[in-house]
Amino acid sequence: MAFHRASQAEVNLSALRDNFTLVRKLLPPTTEILAVVKADAYGHGVLPCAKTLLDAGANGLGVAIGNEGIELRENGIKRPILVMGGFVPEEIGDLIHHNLEITLHEKNQAIAIAQEAHRQNKCVKVHLKIDTGMGRLGTLPSAVADLVNYINSQKSLQLVGVSTHLATAEWEDKQHSREQIEKFKAITTPLKKKGTLFPILHCANSAGIINHPESWFDCVRPGIMLYGAFPSTRLDAVLAESGAENPKLKPVMTWKCRLLQIKDVPKGTPLSYGAIFTTQRDSRIGLIGVGYADGLHRQLSNKMELLIRGKRVPQVGRICMDSTLVDVTDHPEIKVGDEAVIFGRQNDACIRVEETAENCGTVSYELLCAVGQRVPRVYIDPARPQRGSK
Repeated sequence: MAFHRASQAEVNLSALRDNFTLVRKLLPPTTEILAVVKADAYGHGVLPCAKTLLDAGANGLGVAIGNEGIELRENGIKRPILVMGGFVPEEIGDLIHHNLEITLHEKNQAIAIAQEAHRQNKCVKVHLKIDTGMGRLGTLPSAVADLVNYINSQKSLQLVGVSTHLATAEWEDKQHSREQIEKFKAITTPLKKKGTLFPILHCANSAGIINHPESWFDCVRPGIMLYGAFPSTRLDAVLAESGAENPKLKPVMTWKCRLLQIKDVPKGTPLSYGAIFTTQRDSRIGLIGVGYADGLHRQLSNKMELLIRGKRVPQVGRICMDSTLVDVTDHPEIKVGDEAVIFGRQNDACIRVEETAENCGTVSYELLCAVGQRVPRVYIDPARPQRGSK
């Protein structure tokens, strides 16, 4: 697809839909899917992605913070939206006003929400999060019974879900995740026997969906896998070693740019800041108008490849704020104006974002979320071409 900017992120909504369908096929038909669209849909653009996922059959949407849920409501999304992260007391009124489901992590939150819900004459749907081994948000197991009793005593609160979050679901050693899952069962089973009503238990993130079927419960929370990336390259290796089926996830984002310059330089030429790369031969060095201000991590300097004309070419020299150098010496057919792909697909070739992330010691989540505001998102939908948009 031709483009007329120095850089853009092409978001393939057909691939997003296909990844959702893959998740749906992995699960029993009764298992609900809460599609996670936090952090601007992992950098892909929340509104087009949210609408695509709901149209594909998602039962609801998961966000991290209140403002993300409010943005969806203000843009016409009426389906269930769960705020999964923390919040400050000043937010509670807006969360309730916009009919967002709220995750509770401790009793004082429940008290504050109950009071504000009563003031607004509303009944708020809440989920109770239990910390079974993540050590982050969530009530401790010893406090669960008291918190559940309080919620059930309040007419302005309705307990609709209980959740936890897996810390090591992508690991080959499954012991910690299994302990978390068993602890979650041990806490919630007695509550059910006592007659506590909560329609859904949910635990599985993307890695849990792929690697721990026992974590599926009533609902799952896929995030990164919807956008075509594995939680880590570790999980890819785990599946290969175990012989388990590897979901064929389709990359949703292709980060494209164009070659703005090519120059011939002699052997021994130092390149970019710090002269950390020196040409070892007479070379053709190209320049793209993308740098760390756009989200291309400086730590990737001399550690990554790009696709140009379907061929991998090495990045060379220090990545700058607004530009980056590539060595195109081995491909004389490459010329100024050619498309370069930082990650994603180019015809039949692909550089997965997980590979690029591993090269700088991080994860695909961070690279996708880091693609900056200077990089416009362009939406395509090959399966439904009339719906593609910019």
